[in-house]
Amino acid sequence: EPNIEKVVSLEPDLLLTGFIGGEWKERLRELEVPVFTTLAASLEDTLEDIETIGRLTGALPRAEALTENMAARVQAVESRIEQGAPVSCFLDLSDLFTVGPGSLEFDLLERAGCNPITASSGEPYTQWSLEQLVADDPDVYLVAEGIKVQQVIDRSGIRDLTAVEEGRVFEVNSDLISRPGPRVVEGLEHLAELLHG
Repeated sequence: EPNIEKVVSLEPDLLLTGFIGGEWKERLRELEVPVFTTLAASLEDTLEDIETIGRLTGALPRAEALTENMAARVQAVESRIEQGAPVSCFLDLSDLFTVGPGSLEFDLLERAGCNPITASSGEPYTQWSLEQLVADDPDVYLVAEGIKVQQVIDRSGIRDLTAVEEGRVFEVNSDLISRPGPRVVEGLEHLAELLHG
């Protein structure tokens, strides 16, 4: 939650936020500070948000050029992997906390040619059980950057997964796949490379 007095003292033309809710937003609006919230749950949302921010800041031509470039890179990835069958995968953000439909990360996994084993989750972010993970036995196990891969694969149950036995446990730069901005395309390209080589 930002320091309202500090924000007002800076006299911003616009305050951009990616956080939901908060009485502080209404308080700032009452003090005539425009607040705009983005919440991208997909790559398409991200592109739309970038163009909206460009429109709000008077930089729409630059925003449109950026999103056109991003869309072309996305198309290149999707064209490259469309011939191959999707591989099943699991993304471990921390202690089997993972992603489901409705999250940006899940959308990127699917676009990168992954069939996430968490597709049945009713939540964008969820805790997965070890028993379910073992039963699903993903082809590829992705680990968020900062988590020690060796500690993950040494866990009972996980060490017997197909992905571990066949050496398909990879670290993912979570900043690239969880922050809805221009670098999200790098995250997609990175995922596609890990999943399909």
